[in-house]
Amino acid sequence: MDIVSILESTLSNDIRRLDVVAQNLANLNTVGFKKTSMTQSFDRYLSGNDQQHLGGLLIPTKSISTDFSASSPKDTGGRLDFAIDGNGFFEVRGKEGVFYTRNGQFSVSPDGFLETVKGYRVMGDSGDIYVGTESIKIGHDLQIEVGEEVRGRLKLVDFSSPQKLLAIGAGLYKGSDDGSAATDSSVLQGYLETSNVNTVDEIVQMMSLTRHFETAHVALKSYDNVLDMSLIHI
Repeated sequence: MDIVSILESTLSNDIRRLDVVAQNLANLNTVGFKKTSMTQSFDRYLSGNDQQHLGGLLIPTKSISTDFSASSPKDTGGRLDFAIDGNGFFEVRGKEGVFYTRNGQFSVSPDGFLETVKGYRVMGDSGDIYVGTESIKIGHDLQIEVGEEVRGRLKLVDFSSPQKLLAIGAGLYKGSDDGSAATDSSVLQGYLETSNVNTVDEIVQMMSLTRHFETAHVALKSYDNVLDMSLIHI
């Protein structure tokens, strides 16, 4: 049994989990942020696809998964603030392609198109949504209305397996092949979706991981000292 390898694997997993917790806490106030965690699939572990072979033992490795559970909408009163009530994502487009987000903090580009604060065009069922300089409102069936004129319809996309989405940062996700119209969801104007990070849970987890890391580090150091003493007495 290679004790050093086992302890090093433990320390490595603890560091990764601490990084995940730190990222969650850093995005506590990020609009629409979905917390992540280190998980291990039982089926993958049994199949051998989620294991490391260390010192003759099978040590389960862990992967990062995203918790897409809904969080509470916050009333902002902003005419360009939108929160999804239900499942699904806003579809947005940039130079790099099409992405999906729960962050509905939008603005109007200099040329009059609805876009995210990062400059990604917000997609409607018929493409980009031109709103000009006038005030807009969400009408029936996700329609974007400017005065009496309908300028487009917000495109909401839902995924049967959202865990397959690839997070690329800034609240954006690269889509998978199982996307379809989010027919049972609506949009609240004047609201923004808060993050689903629970501060207390994350802090408790960070304290627990820190203690676990320190214990494993002490064990590794002690074992190293034992090896040094053994070499001295050879």
